[in-house]
Amino acid sequence: MKPQTALWSAVALLAVTALAGGERLPVIKGDNSRPLVAVWREDWSSLAKDLGPFLIAAFWPDGRTVWSKDNVMGGPPYYQGRISPEVLDKTLRELESEKVFSAPYARLGSFGPDSFFTAIYLSYRGNTFLDRSWHEIAERNPKMVATSRGIVALDGKTRDQVLAGDTEDYLKYRALWKGIRAKLASLLPAKGAEAPVEFELREIELAAPAGPGKPPR
Repeated sequence: MKPQTALWSAVALLAVTALAGGERLPVIKGDNSRPLVAVWREDWSSLAKDLGPFLIAAFWPDGRTVWSKDNVMGGPPYYQGRISPEVLDKTLRELESEKVFSAPYARLGSFGPDSFFTAIYLSYRGNTFLDRSWHEIAERNPKMVATSRGIVALDGKTRDQVLAGDTEDYLKYRALWKGIRAKLASLLPAKGAEAPVEFELREIELAAPAGPGKPPR
């Protein structure tokens, strides 16, 4: 991505590859740098001129927040604001109690080759959650649904009807993902100042996420 003026000194979202599992985790450079939460989109389609990441929202431990007005596709213009660190901690504690970091179906998301997808990263009290899925973006098309087997046409059925025939784990995963996204969206400030943000991609070695969940494919 073409560099822009940094929002704060050395603030940049990085999609970085973990040695274990080949997973991509976001970090933010600078003091107090690890974000507790980051949601973004990447575009690996054959026609993409920019792979991303395109930020949707990121929350720092001190309550600093950066977000896009587009809650699905992300990207500029970006806005900055602050939330209560206590509220952020409470939200992550609730997600922890809902087994986000430990449920065996918590990392079932998938995406295909030459696709674009949403990624969610959470870090809390030594546990991490990372998943990537294309279902949010794919289902912007009202005639399509993302199943555990891939993206398929509805063919006259509703999404609920098609998904009802899917696996129990995938349905639990979809519910978990939906709950995470709803909680994070509810945290965003009502107003913010427009701000330029700089992104880059870099590979570093990180420990694999905690919990028994299956790594994303």
